[in-house]
Amino acid sequence: MNKLIISGKNKLNGKVRLTAAKNAVLPLIAACLLTREEVVFYDVPELSDVAAMIELIKSLGCRAEQCGNMLAIKCESVDPKKIDNDVVRKIRSSFFLLGALLARTGEAYIHTPGGCEIGSRPIDLHLSGLRRMGVAIDESSEIISCKGSPKGNFVTLSYPSVGATENIMMAAAGADGCTVIYGAAKEPEIADLASFINVLGGRISGAGTDVITVEGCRKFGGADYRPIPDRVVCSTYIAAVAVAKGEIIIENSPQFYDSSLLVFASAGVKIKSVGNVSRVKCVGKISPISSVITSPYPGFPTDSQPLLTSALCYADGQSKITETLFESRFRFADELRKMKADIRVNGRTAIINGGQLDGAVVTARDLRGGAALIVAALGAEGISRISGIQHVERGYDNLPKTLSMLGAKISEL
Repeated sequence: MNKLIISGKNKLNGKVRLTAAKNAVLPLIAACLLTREEVVFYDVPELSDVAAMIELIKSLGCRAEQCGNMLAIKCESVDPKKIDNDVVRKIRSSFFLLGALLARTGEAYIHTPGGCEIGSRPIDLHLSGLRRMGVAIDESSEIISCKGSPKGNFVTLSYPSVGATENIMMAAAGADGCTVIYGAAKEPEIADLASFINVLGGRISGAGTDVITVEGCRKFGGADYRPIPDRVVCSTYIAAVAVAKGEIIIENSPQFYDSSLLVFASAGVKIKSVGNVSRVKCVGKISPISSVITSPYPGFPTDSQPLLTSALCYADGQSKITETLFESRFRFADELRKMKADIRVNGRTAIINGGQLDGAVVTARDLRGGAALIVAALGAEGISRISGIQHVERGYDNLPKTLSMLGAKISEL
């Protein structure tokens, strides 16, 4: 699937069930390198990023097979020299393998990672943390060479990087001694990774706070594990209802704190959650929001920002969104303007004057921006044609089919 044709202004009604979070599943796959025993995951979405990560661990010598939403992995033997760096260049999350490989084998050779072009995402925090743990790192070529089994130490992150926290945590899980990570990221996906490693036999405490303590362990077992649901996909469906109107039920919705829900609710979307079931309803124009600023958890997530931006293009008034994490996150705004959106971007701030959008021919250039264009098209007058859908497939398990089941008129080319 490369293109979508969407006929706008069709209300959404029905039920949808969330699968596991992409941003949880990818580091969990990497963490399987810690153990020689079999691990089985449930609710795993069928995504191109997940498929790429599976291909990578198989290149290392692991056995991995996904059947529907179940994924079985066994890393009985691992050869760090055999990693497929052609795949590494395609997926940012490939870098998660670094910490787990060092914990398991004491060496890793990995190309600088790829991923969406939404701005600079330096790996210096990953590498400085691993150096603090005694790993010798050579960055003189495109292949980053790392040698040395990690040793427990104090690691301080100057910024709460999710990826760096996860990488250091995995390295520390198999290290000699105790590691304490100060300034750690607090995202739910961090706590989920720690929970999984502990199920394997690890000893991690403090995940979800800014200080994480990891007692090194050399023997890990197997596990059956169900990762947390995807909070960004949840926000996508909420944004879709805000734009197209209607009422849906989201099953397996996140039970942890998510500021996105509060922001959409402040715009007038009615969200009622009982346990892991959320009812989402919107019948009229949503209200503008005077200011939203993205920030690390528990703040408003950068991954949900494009979805909110598209929804606010239909608000009854002016809104302002400031993006603090990625300098190129607003690239999709150029495509929204083709749909007659009144949106001005100055640096990292967007001013949005809400109104009515028209269907247009637009192109998705990254994962979340592509999802935002789909959301925008759901409320547009007329027909929208969206290309570049391969970016969206990195993070959504057949989003067009699910939206069609809810009442959207979408055809695939």
